[in-house]
Amino acid sequence: MPTSLGAAASSLLAGKGKTPLPPPPAALLGLEEEEGGGRSGGKTEGSSGKAGKESGQKRKLTTVEELMLNEKRKKERDAAEQAERKAEEEKDEALGPDEAWLCKGIIVKVVNKKLGGGKYYKKKGVVQSVDKYAAQVKVNDLGHVLSLDQEHLETVIPSAGGEVLVVAGKYKGQVGVLKSIEEEEFAARVHLEKSGERLLPYENISKLA
Repeated sequence: MPTSLGAAASSLLAGKGKTPLPPPPAALLGLEEEEGGGRSGGKTEGSSGKAGKESGQKRKLTTVEELMLNEKRKKERDAAEQAERKAEEEKDEALGPDEAWLCKGIIVKVVNKKLGGGKYYKKKGVVQSVDKYAAQVKVNDLGHVLSLDQEHLETVIPSAGGEVLVVAGKYKGQVGVLKSIEEEEFAARVHLEKSGERLLPYENISKLA
């Protein structure tokens, strides 16, 4: 027996019968045993999943960012409303050359230099009656009633605040108040009783008596 033990010892020392060493305890490797016998590597995976979930969520805006966003939206709404108003206020078509525009009750101006030897030129009068292209006009200064064709007359534009009648265009027949004169547009801004504020050519409106 002593001889056999000595031989075994000699074999181990010579490397002829290596016996594997047991694995080191889990604690030495920095791992913890779970109840099911697995490693705690799942804990790291769970933390990574939580971070991914948080990164996928929409970040809440700060107060400053919300204010900036609201201001941007307000500007966009204002711009859209302004564009809509501009489209609605688009200048009406000018009076056509063959369009009858004379209306009872408006003030007109005589533009015929030869009529009455020139004494009626630039005189203003009130239209008393109308027969399409002609009208009976009572001249203010003289009290004379003249029968005149519309080609010898022109409309009269009042000062701001004056009442006007639309005599041509799509708003013909509507009454309004002159708000301002737009010289570059050769038009007047008028607030109509039925259609609100509109930009109308000079020749499409005339002062009411």
